[in-house]
Amino acid sequence: MDDLKINDIVFSPNFGIGKVLGFEEIDGSKDTFVVIESREKNFRSLIPIKEVNNFRKQSSLEMIKNLLEKLGSSIKIEEFESKKHRILYFKEKALNQNLENVSDTILELRAIQDRGKIENQILESLITSLSIEIGVVLDVDRKKAGEILNDSFKA
Repeated sequence: MDDLKINDIVFSPNFGIGKVLGFEEIDGSKDTFVVIESREKNFRSLIPIKEVNNFRKQSSLEMIKNLLEKLGSSIKIEEFESKKHRILYFKEKALNQNLENVSDTILELRAIQDRGKIENQILESLITSLSIEIGVVLDVDRKKAGEILNDSFKA
């Protein structure tokens, strides 16, 4: 996310909607941190630049429309050695908040018939974060955004 700038709106399952306030270097650390203020949870986060995949910039209207269309499609489910390997795979995959990755992860998780508790939590977290972003981009309330997202699954 090389083009991240002050005042950019960003989204994450961890903080919801946020605004980039700046970039800081902290004494004793070699990292530069992105300072993000959460709109919903009223706190500031310092996120190392190297972890910028843990959130994403606000998507354009066109990107959201393409995403909603994609969520109506099917996806091939990967084979896993065990449920433990599958859970670890999705935990890791859910950290990358790139919009394409989020949509693929949602599609994969929704396609699994025997999802466990942790996989359901990951899925719900991704869907919640995505519905927040859809609401902001389409300028609708969260309930309507959730309905739009759920309708895309039925397409």
